[in-house]
Amino acid sequence: MTILNKDKILETAKDFVTQGKFDKAIREYEKILDADPKDMRVKLRIAELFTKRRQIPEAIKAYCFVAEHYATEGFYLKAVTIYKSILRLNPSMLDVNQSLAHLYEKMGLNPDAVHQYEILASSYEQKRQFDEALKVRQKLVELAPQDAGHRIRLAEGYQREERKDDAIEQYEILAVQYREQKKEPQHLIDLYERILPSRPQNKDMLFDLVHLYHAKKDFKSALKWLEQGKQAVSGNADLLSLQAEMYAALHQLDTARGKFQELAELHVKSGEKEKALLAYCEIIVLLPEETETLRPLVEVVEPGAMEKLIREAGVKREAKAEQTRLEEEAIEKEKEARELARHKPEGASHMAAPVKVETKVETKPPVLKQAAVMTSRFQVKVETTKIPETNDIPALLGKAQSAITLAKAYLSMGLDNEAQQEWKQAEEALHQVLAADDSHILAKKLLQELPGTPSVAKAHLPSPTPPPPAPSPPPASASPSPPPPPSASVSVSTPLPAPIPVSAPIQSAPEGMPQEGYLHFYFLKQEPFSIVPLTHFYFGSEQHDRAMERLIYAVQGMKGLALVIGGVGLGKTLLEKRLLESLPKSEYEAAMMVVLHEDVDATWLLKRIAALLGVEQIPEKKIDIVTHLLHRLNDLARQGRKAIILIDEAHMLRGQALMEEIRGLLNLELESQKLLTFVLFGLPELEKNMNVDPALAQRVAVRFNLKPLPEEVVAKYIDFRLKQAGATDSVFSEEAIEKILEYSHRIPRLINIVCDNALFEGYLRRSHLPLGVDIVTSVAEDLGLAKH
Repeated sequence: MTILNKDKILETAKDFVTQGKFDKAIREYEKILDADPKDMRVKLRIAELFTKRRQIPEAIKAYCFVAEHYATEGFYLKAVTIYKSILRLNPSMLDVNQSLAHLYEKMGLNPDAVHQYEILASSYEQKRQFDEALKVRQKLVELAPQDAGHRIRLAEGYQREERKDDAIEQYEILAVQYREQKKEPQHLIDLYERILPSRPQNKDMLFDLVHLYHAKKDFKSALKWLEQGKQAVSGNADLLSLQAEMYAALHQLDTARGKFQELAELHVKSGEKEKALLAYCEIIVLLPEETETLRPLVEVVEPGAMEKLIREAGVKREAKAEQTRLEEEAIEKEKEARELARHKPEGASHMAAPVKVETKVETKPPVLKQAAVMTSRFQVKVETTKIPETNDIPALLGKAQSAITLAKAYLSMGLDNEAQQEWKQAEEALHQVLAADDSHILAKKLLQELPGTPSVAKAHLPSPTPPPPAPSPPPASASPSPPPPPSASVSVSTPLPAPIPVSAPIQSAPEGMPQEGYLHFYFLKQEPFSIVPLTHFYFGSEQHDRAMERLIYAVQGMKGLALVIGGVGLGKTLLEKRLLESLPKSEYEAAMMVVLHEDVDATWLLKRIAALLGVEQIPEKKIDIVTHLLHRLNDLARQGRKAIILIDEAHMLRGQALMEEIRGLLNLELESQKLLTFVLFGLPELEKNMNVDPALAQRVAVRFNLKPLPEEVVAKYIDFRLKQAGATDSVFSEEAIEKILEYSHRIPRLINIVCDNALFEGYLRRSHLPLGVDIVTSVAEDLGLAKH
């Protein structure tokens, strides 16, 4: 018998792979498989080599063999990974999707199982295999019974198969859920209108539907359903009253009279005389001429009551008339206000009342603008600034917009000082624009939006402006402040005694420059590259989806501690928000906290966690906080809900005391699982902070490191965000995207900043799509990214 030297064969195969001789490497690996068919690692290498050779059927066959083996042996996570590799090669393989769904279900990863089953159901429906689709839809409802979408699609499937009763049953279950969850009324209305034609005997549902329409003041729809359910209405005083009131509101007075009389007679039969008289009173309010006709009927109920009803009806009629008058008045005033606002010139708000301004007055000679004005008490700093040429204005606007974007980015990262510097640069650039063109609409608009900008800066009064009058002398009781030394330079705010004069009229935007900016210009519904982490902009790259899978595995299994580590701008916060959204409130008490600075202590951390998990009265002492927190965690466990705390900027948690506190909380557990799971998101230094407490570092159950996007994904990322924002055409040329990739270093946040600035720059230049390399390079230089 020949004995194989496995190590030597592996080394030879590795050499062939390095040389790109994949076929020879495969033959070497097959020698090992011939001797040991259960060596799955070698089988997996063969599958990978088939993939590199683009022998897709062979690769899939090998991958399936490995995945089935791992699944049979109970290595579910490994099997999942292999099946996902197969789907990347051929997403349409329904049997693989089904196997993946079954595995997720076995692992208790219901959201992932649901995702795969949804793919299956949609595929079966596209292929018109409705029986198979219905089975999968039933499975989806079993796995996610609270998900309205799955139940609706199951009901629609039953309807398609003409299983009407099964469909109505699903809608009825959904109606109960909607009422418990206090969903939007329109959701219930839609459901009731699907159910009632098949369940006309369901009076409670009919009554609920009518009241919902009544609350919306959709009286016609409410009355339509009441007329269809006449049998239910005839003996029900509440519904009759509601019906009469709605006919009256629709000015169908004769019909309303009939309903009120029917209501009165119903109350008379049941011996409720006061209620009967009130119904007759309503008829007199609506139709005073019916007074004598009603008198005999009223006298039967209560002799001598008619005069009292006439007086009460008169009071009610006057009150209704006054209410109508006030409503009409309010509508007229609102109309006038809208009309006034429509014709109000831009900038009028700055002239409406005196404002506080700095006693720094600027004059603008042809080349230099100077400010050197003396008041009776203060000396104002002299400034000289060169007025930019007109053709510099687009560059200055671009610089201002870039600074604003970066400032917002810094704020989102908690870097307040850096943000302030960017705001200042933006303000300086905009002032330079207005020095050259004091009626520049866009510059004024941007300046007004800067935080903390003084009102005079926002209005940007054109020079020359007369110096403000000297301030009034203080009251005799006040002690005058001593004047500063002559060399001091002081900027103060002084109220003006009259509205600020404006030397030039405010002009409308130049033709072709829409007020809405680049969104309107490029037909976008919203900013596609906002740096605010909005979950509908979540881009499911391979690494982000893998991270999400591991995090869901961690929280569903209550693994205790999970880490997501990555540099600035790689999408940690968006991933965190996406995870939080995916956790049903019925199953999780989940909350997210952001650590804004590193000076937090253990007591602050405990209090914050307790508050997020719903501890109502939080004591001051640490031991008492932990006791209250333990009681709350036990309550949640009894309710069948899992406690999850997501911590953003977790690298700010530093020091032995904080790490020990987290480790202590992880010790709170039941026999079968932990009572609390943490998911920490932070910069790479988080790893170092964790290692301060080795015992805590060893408890990390799930760890994921985010990296910049792969080169081939950047264009897909940009395209995805643009389509989410409503783009229908190509926005960037292929060459421009190459430059974006280069300048952004494939970091999502920097991609967003470059693209956002490029769109704004394109808008300023009135550039048509697609935007080219020149615009991307220009904004990258302004942002300081082209130097790297």
